[in-house]
Amino acid sequence: MANPPTKESTRPTPPADDPTRVVIKFLDSVDIPDLDRDDYALDKLGGGQPGSLVRRFPALILRRMLTSVSASLLEEMVRKATSMDSTYHAPNLRNYFFTVVPEEVAPRELAQELATCSHVQTAYVDYPAEDPVVNPANDEYSPLQGYLDPAPGGVDAEYAWQFDGGDGAGQRLIDVERGWIFDHEDLCAKGAKKLFGEIRELSRTHGTSVLGVICAVDNDLGIVGIAPNVTRVDGVSYHKTTKFNAIMFAISQLEFGDVLLLECQADLPVPTGSINGPVEGLDAEFDAIRLATALGIAVVEAAGNGNGVANSIDLDTWVNQDGKRILHRDNTNADFRDSGAIMVAASSSAAPHTRIAYSTSGMRIDCYAWGENIQTCHGDTSWLLYTGSFGGTSGASAIVAGAALVVQGLAEAQLGFRCHPRQLRAILSDPANGTKAAPTEASHIGVMPNLRTIIDSVLQIAPDVYMRDHVGDSGDPHAGAVSSSPDIILLQAQIPNPQSAFGEGSGTENNAALGDTAKFGQPNYIYVRVRNRGPSPASATTATVFWSPVATLVTPDLWTLVGSVTIPNVPSENVLTVSDVLTWPQAQIPAGGHYCFVGLIGSPGDPAPAPADFLNWDN
Repeated sequence: MANPPTKESTRPTPPADDPTRVVIKFLDSVDIPDLDRDDYALDKLGGGQPGSLVRRFPALILRRMLTSVSASLLEEMVRKATSMDSTYHAPNLRNYFFTVVPEEVAPRELAQELATCSHVQTAYVDYPAEDPVVNPANDEYSPLQGYLDPAPGGVDAEYAWQFDGGDGAGQRLIDVERGWIFDHEDLCAKGAKKLFGEIRELSRTHGTSVLGVICAVDNDLGIVGIAPNVTRVDGVSYHKTTKFNAIMFAISQLEFGDVLLLECQADLPVPTGSINGPVEGLDAEFDAIRLATALGIAVVEAAGNGNGVANSIDLDTWVNQDGKRILHRDNTNADFRDSGAIMVAASSSAAPHTRIAYSTSGMRIDCYAWGENIQTCHGDTSWLLYTGSFGGTSGASAIVAGAALVVQGLAEAQLGFRCHPRQLRAILSDPANGTKAAPTEASHIGVMPNLRTIIDSVLQIAPDVYMRDHVGDSGDPHAGAVSSSPDIILLQAQIPNPQSAFGEGSGTENNAALGDTAKFGQPNYIYVRVRNRGPSPASATTATVFWSPVATLVTPDLWTLVGSVTIPNVPSENVLTVSDVLTWPQAQIPAGGHYCFVGLIGSPGDPAPAPADFLNWDN
């Protein structure tokens, strides 16, 4: 899931604590009671096993997979999911079992034989997929975080930070992988902790880099995350063969609108061996993810790093052990199954973006993001605190998870709700809301979310500041006067409280005759009035004023800059807000009398036009 090895390697022999397993799912109708011990003899489970199977494997022991969630808690989760999602039909998740494959037995042969049992729904090999690998090479490094930049380069997190909730405030994330260093200098303020499982020392670097991308704090160190003020972040650790339990435990800790990031991959069989693909390619993990999305938990899932070398796989062509193309999203494919997760592929860092050669692809992919050159935290604090070479679908998934937290934070803070997982996926994966892959990219990798477009066009929460062209101007395009503004007020003397004199409730809101003619031989003083018809306050709004000789058509070649004044906050709901004084210096006033004034208004969330824009008559 991170940067691939530089050459192809063969599958290592699993260590003693990572044996190859076969997963068995008994029919939902089969009632398998709890025992005082953990192991179940093959001939005592499920019924209908051919006698030859028992004779061939007399010592074969099965164990229940789901141990991280109690039967009563599972029942409550399923009840809640069913009531929330009418399309969700709960499988019996307690009927997933596994058995360790004996050394002398071929795993696929054992799975095929177990699948013949009359009470078995399916059986498949669950290889211990290799860990993701990282090749490491004061927000002092933030200029290197190009994935934070505006599209088409990045997701434009910098734009989202201007809005309440756009920094992830109020949101929760659980990261499912194998290790972290939670006390890294750029992460320790989060108070994150491991909730489940055992941390693997060799995986600490990976998890630390992932969390750095998502939520590194905005201090004077290192980098800043996409959602730096996310309220709660925790980790759930999985063993190579315990992803199902880890996901189920994480689900039990989350609520509607929270984000679950799956930084894990499955070893999926292909004719030439296997590939590292999305974890939902395995039945048990798919069922767990589907439960999560039915409960309203947004799941971001890495698409996997293929075989770790230059050539990967199109998930549309992959078939599972039953010969079904379950990952090929197509209306004509009856075998496709949709977990509701947001699946993420990896791209080049440079725009126009192309797929990283080892990233999987296919119609099931929803989004892509950078899969190389990601500047983030590093997990080996003894010698390297930061790295610029994180990547793979691990890095891409972290970027999209950060974007998901930002959208949820914005929606909650600005609109009063959080998105359902399918709604959130539709927003993030809509080509109209993101950066498409390069025209030369033949494989399908979805789009990279563009938070600016999502904010402006989907959530519609950006401020909309304007000065009136005439009394009655509401900020819409109009055919009325364009040179009778009541909102640029010239005075020969300063006033103590301009908001009281000219602002909302002053009684002068619609008076277009305010102000004096210019007085020669002294400074003159200008006040600007602004409205904001957008749903969110406009911070750091800047009004820039120019003077011009009186003319029928005041074109930019006649404009002379007076100066600019910043209004710290312009409230929403069209509250007429008055600037502090803008001084027109004595030396710059050619003579007393009448002048024309032009005002340009803008905020970071609603930028002002440039003078040159007015050379275009359509403007």
